[in-house]
Amino acid sequence: MKIIRFFVLLAIIGSQVSTGFAGNDNNETINLQGVVLDESGEPLAGVAIRVQGYPSTIYTDLDGNFSVQLPKGGKLHATISTISYKEKEIELNAHTAPKGKALEVTLEPNGGF
Repeated sequence: MKIIRFFVLLAIIGSQVSTGFAGNDNNETINLQGVVLDESGEPLAGVAIRVQGYPSTIYTDLDGNFSVQLPKGGKLHATISTISYKEKEIELNAHTAPKGKALEVTLEPNGGF
């Protein structure tokens, strides 16, 4: 009986250790760094980045920087938005940003009220 409890406990613990990416059988991830800029190249703080498969929204810091964990072999869809700028949709994958550099995302002004 103790052996059965032990294996049930292992199964529960094992199911709790996952990255949470929908449809990703390979749990290896990469860290993608990015920056959100306005039309003149200035960083935008507080921009919302909603990534498919993430339970919560990511926000840029005061310098417009963000970081997101991606499945190494997969791709995710992201929606980037903030007040006064057009919403932008992009695909994120291991090859989105140049090696050793941050992904730059430029938002266009909304153009009116």
